[in-house]
Amino acid sequence: MKNVLLILILVFYNIVGLTQQIKVPDNINLSTNDIEKQAFEKAKLFGKITSYMVFIKNFGKCEYRVAAEDSILSIAKRTNDLTALRHYIENEKVVNLNFALIVYHDVFTNDGEKQTLDLFYKKISNSIFRNIKTNDYKIAKYGDELMLENPYVPKEFAKYDTYIRLAAPREKAFVALQRMISSNIKNKEWKSAIEMVEIYKPFFENNKRITDLIALLSSKQNKSIKIFSVGKLLNTNAGGEYLPVLSADEKLMYFCGRDRVDNIGGEDVFVSKKKNDVWDKGQLISNLSTSETNDSPLSISTDGSMLLVFKSGKLNYADRTLTGWSETKEFPLCINAGSWQADAMITSNGRGLIFSSTKKGGENLFNYRQNYHGDILYPSDIYISLMNEDDEWGEPINLGNTINTRFCDRMPFLHPDMKTLYFSSDGHGGLGKMDIFKSTRLADSCWNCWSEPINLGSEINTSESDADFKITASGDKAFFSYETISYFENSTLFLLDVSGSMNGQKLEALKKAALNVGKKAIQNNTEVSILTFGGDCTHPIIHIFPFSKNIDSLSFFTENLKTVDGTPMYEAYLFACDYMKKHSSSKSKNKTITLMTDGNSTSCSMLNDVLKMISEKGEVYKTQSIAYNVSDNSLAYTDLKQISDFSKGKFHPTSDFDELTSTFEGSINEIFNVNSANYNKDIYWMNLPHQLRPDKVSTVSGKLIDKNNRPVSAKIRLEDLETGEVVGQSKSDPKDGSFFLVLPSGKIYGYYVDEDEYFPVSNNVDLQNDKKIFIVDMDLKAIKFSQLLNEGMIVPLNNIFFQFAKYSLLPYSIPELKRVASIIKKSGFKVEIIGHTDSVGDTEMNQTLSENRAESVKMFLIAEGCDEAKLNAKGFGEMKPASSNKNEIGRAKNRRVELKFVN
Repeated sequence: MKNVLLILILVFYNIVGLTQQIKVPDNINLSTNDIEKQAFEKAKLFGKITSYMVFIKNFGKCEYRVAAEDSILSIAKRTNDLTALRHYIENEKVVNLNFALIVYHDVFTNDGEKQTLDLFYKKISNSIFRNIKTNDYKIAKYGDELMLENPYVPKEFAKYDTYIRLAAPREKAFVALQRMISSNIKNKEWKSAIEMVEIYKPFFENNKRITDLIALLSSKQNKSIKIFSVGKLLNTNAGGEYLPVLSADEKLMYFCGRDRVDNIGGEDVFVSKKKNDVWDKGQLISNLSTSETNDSPLSISTDGSMLLVFKSGKLNYADRTLTGWSETKEFPLCINAGSWQADAMITSNGRGLIFSSTKKGGENLFNYRQNYHGDILYPSDIYISLMNEDDEWGEPINLGNTINTRFCDRMPFLHPDMKTLYFSSDGHGGLGKMDIFKSTRLADSCWNCWSEPINLGSEINTSESDADFKITASGDKAFFSYETISYFENSTLFLLDVSGSMNGQKLEALKKAALNVGKKAIQNNTEVSILTFGGDCTHPIIHIFPFSKNIDSLSFFTENLKTVDGTPMYEAYLFACDYMKKHSSSKSKNKTITLMTDGNSTSCSMLNDVLKMISEKGEVYKTQSIAYNVSDNSLAYTDLKQISDFSKGKFHPTSDFDELTSTFEGSINEIFNVNSANYNKDIYWMNLPHQLRPDKVSTVSGKLIDKNNRPVSAKIRLEDLETGEVVGQSKSDPKDGSFFLVLPSGKIYGYYVDEDEYFPVSNNVDLQNDKKIFIVDMDLKAIKFSQLLNEGMIVPLNNIFFQFAKYSLLPYSIPELKRVASIIKKSGFKVEIIGHTDSVGDTEMNQTLSENRAESVKMFLIAEGCDEAKLNAKGFGEMKPASSNKNEIGRAKNRRVELKFVN
């Protein structure tokens, strides 16, 4: 029995990865208790949930089981590992199940949101939660009433204070605290902000969010950070410029333009060129912009051959052609798998696509846009899809829970060093809604191994959402867009159906939506009125809330709404237009009506007659109509659409209670997005402090041209010469043959032409010395196989290496020689292998060295399966230099091996 237990413990060690750490005892006569104790100690040493779970599975009845369970629960609570915790509860015979369920509850519902409680209690039904459940929903309701997606109003301090004391350490309580100090942050009142956080710190039980926030607020301001506009030529007064996308060589900037004199649609794609360090005004890219759609660039590949575009939640791309950009095409389904994808960029090696998505299976509890975590965002994760050997995109890899949270993680920017990631998140704490963070990939082979994200600090992040942060390839500058909005005074009137069919859950959803959106309007310099309709045609209006900017009065009014019978919508709309004309402020720049109903009108008039009367009286106001759970073949649906069309408003159908608030917000946003505010959205840049910079990178650029100096369009592969692995790719521009590669430090790279009809002409750059940075500008000559045979052209093998003054091939030569061997075997051509040296040293020795090096190449090719009879090795020593022997650059070119193909 003891021997069986010893074998079992060895199996356990192997499963949890500890076989290298244990020493098998010479004497196996250990007691059962000793073996169990040793296994438990090793599980503690490993310190992972999986190690304890394996221990319980193999030693479930021992005295250490309870301690192992406690450890699992402690780690799960600390790391918010819901998956492991759920697996543990569902699959193990838990000794203290009630305690485990409480821990599961605390982790699952930690966000403090009602929709999360609904999800939890749908999954878990247990009598121990009877009182907990009541308290959960009470606190969640209190939090919802704060409407944290709107700006904080100081007079609501008491409500925030009460909520935080009740809800902490829940995540939503932390969000409420962030909103409370938002004005302090905006005005750089750091001391006041710290004092406020310190008051509530005891309620958060040593929460890392709080300690990180205090550290951010306490950090000394870095005065070296300066923010500059990209210039008056690009940033226009009339329009908006945003979403900057820089080319890797920093010579072009693509951006989204709106309301510019040269716009053709709402949002269009522009490109600006930098001349003498000044960005020009930008030029519209007409074939990527249409008058019917909003178009904006997401990113451009390092080589400039592919532009990524967002379209209705799907990721698209356009290829550069001789005549401009191609029509956009969707990425495959494996990438566009979620209901919404965005923020995509091609990694600098051309082999990865990093993007945000709401696809299932990530860290998020939900995958649709809603009012959640104090904002209305898509709860998205960041993924990467890698291109396989057949140049097909693979199944996306989640970057893991070090980067992704259950909230909104997006706007990834992976620097060309291939390891420094900048991204925006509202799930890692910080100063406000979304902050910008930096993280470093810990291994070349791992895409879910990242360092703890670092907040970029209060010089860069604000209390609002900060995103759209792009770093130059040189790593010393960051580009971003910033918007300031000053709203004009506006008037909005909500005309709401409170007929009998709106009773119950519908009415409660309507109350919440009207209050939420009305509050937002008031906070944006808009007076609000609410008219409710029901009853009969002679008295269509039931309740009137006169135009006001008092949120407390609005709240009281909406809370006391009640339903009545009847739906005299036409008469109510006529009354609302007249009420707007007589009672709204004369100072209002924009006056709009939001009309909502859930059924057919019971009016006494004809709609066309009513609309005619409104027009004749000069009382036409833009009307956003909301069809609430209305069939699209009903009269109500047709009426609402007709009213919107008549008033030049928009029609918003919705069928879900949860969507009603967001639909209201969509309608109210029409007020703020059209002629109601002074928008100033421009592009800026800043110098990035050293501690926030990525690793330095080297660049290789040039033109791929034929013997007549004409441009050639072809793929250029980048490989790690140490491993032979293809680590990147580029494509030369079909217009001028230009190519651009960005190379992270630490490797010796080769790059070569990869096109069927061309010989793989190559070159290399050695970046094994991390401190040395190269900027290589060198053209590549593209040579067709037909030219090699018909014209007797000679091609150099630039990526083969020998020991100094010897003829032994170095391992870095293998990728190049394997390619050559494959060509020779497929073609059946005869080949001359020609060796050369520089003029340093004895002439006779150089001649011998050149011959031996050519012979070494020949022997390698034979070993790869080439026919020895078709290979001829010869050397010319220093007799045929390719360049001058007076300097090292020239001598390096002279030390070479060349090939000549013979038909």
